[in-house]
Amino acid sequence: MEGLKMNTNSNLTELLDALETIRLENYPEIPKELLEEILNIEYEHQDNRSEGQSKTLKLLEQRLNQLVDKNNNV
Repeated sequence: MEGLKMNTNSNLTELLDALETIRLENYPEIPKELLEEILNIEYEHQDNRSEGQSKTLKLLEQRLNQLVDKNNNV
């Protein structure tokens, strides 16, 4: 959980723990760091949901592009 900026907030830590359990059980192929990054973005932009959504989509697009590039270079 070191990558989580707001790890001092117990509610967010509990949320991350719950999401991590779900991720491990159902979606182990999704990196834990991605989950933490998305949670951070959404937390930091909770007063501006459209900004949070935009930044989350941008992050996902970057990650998908990295995977495509990686697969094209194999």
